[in-house]
Amino acid sequence: MTAYQSDYIAKNKNRPTHGERNTTQHMFATAALSTALVANDTVALLELPPYARVVGAAISADQLDTNATPTIAFNVGDAGYGTVTGVAARYFATTSVGRAAAPSDSNTNSALRGQAQNFYNGQPYPLTITATCSTAAATFAAGNLYFRVDYYIDEPVSPINQ
Repeated sequence: MTAYQSDYIAKNKNRPTHGERNTTQHMFATAALSTALVANDTVALLELPPYARVVGAAISADQLDTNATPTIAFNVGDAGYGTVTGVAARYFATTSVGRAAAPSDSNTNSALRGQAQNFYNGQPYPLTITATCSTAAATFAAGNLYFRVDYYIDEPVSPINQ
């Protein structure tokens, strides 16, 4: 298994912070993939800030599999941390981005829509979002993997931040 990093992780970009609770924020990451991925290779995309509540996500990619019958697929989830158990396909399961000649998209995962179904990192530490190659490309071609996450900070209410 090989581990890759997006520009966000590699450059150690700071997580966006803001003092306004319940204000939607967006983070974007681009991962340049230059060598063939095999099953279980992971790409660290970005870090969710503490107390982030994810309300949307999208993934897209350049054509990473040029075969007439492309096979590349990704799971997008998180690595877990502390008391949060990682779920490799929390956001997308076996998404087929990267199979088409034009950049392909997997729009916001419907499982994240609505208060009852979104994911909450209710911990005081960041959580790394990862893309894991679930099926290798039949014929790999170098390209980029793009990821966007929409979230807001939902800090626990205390006498200090009321």
